[in-house]
Amino acid sequence: MLLEVKNLSVSYFLEDKEIPALRDINFDVEKGEIISIIGESGSGKTTLAKSIIRQIKKPGKIISGKVLLEGNDLLAMDYSKFKRDILWKEISYVPQASQNSLNGVMRIIDHFYDTALSHNWKNKEEVNKKAKELLKMVALDEKVLKMYPHELSGGMKQRVLIALSLLLTPKIVIMDEPVSALDVVTQRRIIDLIVNINKELGTTILFITHDIALTKYLSTKTVVMYAGRVMEIGNTYEVIFKPYHPYTQALVNSIPSIHGEISVRSIKEGEIPLHGCPFYPRCPYTMEECKVKEPDFYHVDGREVRCFMYDKVRKSNG
Repeated sequence: MLLEVKNLSVSYFLEDKEIPALRDINFDVEKGEIISIIGESGSGKTTLAKSIIRQIKKPGKIISGKVLLEGNDLLAMDYSKFKRDILWKEISYVPQASQNSLNGVMRIIDHFYDTALSHNWKNKEEVNKKAKELLKMVALDEKVLKMYPHELSGGMKQRVLIALSLLLTPKIVIMDEPVSALDVVTQRRIIDLIVNINKELGTTILFITHDIALTKYLSTKTVVMYAGRVMEIGNTYEVIFKPYHPYTQALVNSIPSIHGEISVRSIKEGEIPLHGCPFYPRCPYTMEECKVKEPDFYHVDGREVRCFMYDKVRKSNG
């Protein structure tokens, strides 16, 4: 197994309050996979990504758990060693709103030089050659290297960030909502680019999104998150077209349609409770047990689902 996330929990501490952001997250990633991590805004997707690369800042704190890369626990590693030997070299990260991540007073080539230098790659000619190769891969002309970020479109900036994330040939690239701020044509180019990177380089991709259509097109495995928990994990086609968790079912049913009322397509509103299943106030299948006890994972048909009522949901899908 390439990456294993085990019992990962993260909280934010505000004055005298502890606010859980992730609760007991578990999932595995095999080499060469494209995995989608989906859920509403606030479900914990970005916190999960930043936890894997140890970028949780105060008042946030990783409370417990392990992140194993080929068996080595990244969270137990000395941070300076992690930053030198793992970040960018083994795992890289394309952040949310990454178009704003480029330094406006630096040329694009200087971003490549800085990244290389921070990992003791000091031969500028080699870096320049690799940067040109990567820009070609993401369908950008090498003249972009001499340009400043403000001279590039949003789509071009996004492709530069993806190229930069590949500079040190990482095994895993985490992409956090990489196309959310782009027009649909540019989105398609970026998605096709991600697929090509996965096929040509064998790079494993963790693709964080709230877009179910992209999930169906891009990934073979999907992790569904809600309120800082993993609710369902399985083959993407099966999770999307035959969900076992009522939250997954609600997400799929909320996709806008040209037919019918918009209100029918919305997810029922409700607060996250202090006890029981976090989804029960919004769930059409709620029973009394859901209100007092949070379900463990059930392993059904090669899928993992955190719901007492999964069989009823399964049958409702036909």
